[in-house]
Amino acid sequence: NWSEGMAAASSVSRGPEPKILARIRGLLAKAEATPYAEEAETLSSKAQDLMTRYAIDSAVVDAAEHTSLRDQVVTRRLLVDNPYPEAKVQLLHCVADTNSVRVIWHQRFGLVSTVGMPMDLDLCEMLFTSLLVQASHALSEAGGDRVKRTPSFRRSFLLAFAARVGERVAIARDQARPDASSQYGKELVPIMAERTEAVGSVFEKQFPSVVTTSHSVTNAHGWQAGRGAGELA
Repeated sequence: NWSEGMAAASSVSRGPEPKILARIRGLLAKAEATPYAEEAETLSSKAQDLMTRYAIDSAVVDAAEHTSLRDQVVTRRLLVDNPYPEAKVQLLHCVADTNSVRVIWHQRFGLVSTVGMPMDLDLCEMLFTSLLVQASHALSEAGGDRVKRTPSFRRSFLLAFAARVGERVAIARDQARPDASSQYGKELVPIMAERTEAVGSVFEKQFPSVVTTSHSVTNAHGWQAGRGAGELA
């Protein structure tokens, strides 16, 4: 099962779960369970919308308390296992980038480090876990003929799924921001910029030498099928 093999490698102390997180978790659970693609898309988009609004509200509260943002930034590690770890990391990166989290893959050790505000990390992990399940279901439904069982097809499928999902969660995030901007006004821009800078500063201090990697796609049919599945995720 492709959705297996990704687990937290560090324990994080967390308080009671806010109601909005429970609502987001419920939306994602419904998205995973429904057999109807349009319903899954609506539920997942609503979840990302709520995630963005919650993250912005939390950022404004933190700014009002004048706390040190760099002291709030934390690092968590995730285990990345076979099969297709590069596709898992790509999916995580797409979700993380949308939700103000930085990611680095320690390929040699089978680990990924995620750096961000605790609440952003919670949201990122929640969405990522749901999308892993959806990707696994989509791959199973892609068919069972010989071509679709090849590693090149499955790897290309999952990379394409991650790429398309990344585009769509970014759109959902951007659609949620105008309402927050109208609510908080011009003060929101420097607040969010300060948080991004704090996360970036901690990330660069921990990982001063980062190398960008790329993944080649070797199966056009797998890529096209994965993009189509990502469109419906």
